[in-house]
Amino acid sequence: MYPSEISEDDVQRGAPSIFLDMRLEEEGSVLDKIVKIINGCSDAWIVISLAIMLVSIVLDVLTRELLNSPLTWHLEMSQYMLINMTYIGAAVAHRHNQHISINTLTSRLSETRQKYVGLFGKLLLLPFLLLLTYSGYDMLFQARGLTPSLRLPMWSYYSPIFIGSVLLCFYSILASIKDIRAILKANGG
Repeated sequence: MYPSEISEDDVQRGAPSIFLDMRLEEEGSVLDKIVKIINGCSDAWIVISLAIMLVSIVLDVLTRELLNSPLTWHLEMSQYMLINMTYIGAAVAHRHNQHISINTLTSRLSETRQKYVGLFGKLLLLPFLLLLTYSGYDMLFQARGLTPSLRLPMWSYYSPIFIGSVLLCFYSILASIKDIRAILKANGG
């Protein structure tokens, strides 16, 4: 049975819902639209963070060298933008499967077995990402006080850790679903 042949009634009668999801994805599902929005926002977040970091550093150099009066807040701003780029950037790199990997052994496997090993690796990573998300959440809501120079609430300093780890989980789950569908398709399912 092909995904395009399955209706919602078939799912209610016991057909696996993963096939309904595949049919919806072919038509441009709501999930696809949400993923595109999240992708665009995370990409924009990184670009804006880099631009703010660049401007604050250049501005500090100019004021220090030309006016002999360095900025007091540029270091804190740069650190905050670096934290943003690190955690949101990790999620974007995960989305593009661009993290460093050693594939000396897996490259010798057949393509089908490489898919299984890749899926196993993604599923093995997920508990650690969930732990990172929980830790980021915990840090976010335990943060009290204000930052020294910018006088921002401390939770804003820790929020990229939580948001980045949520995005890492999101992209890991999406990649796992994609791998499962590829394996099912390769096996004629």
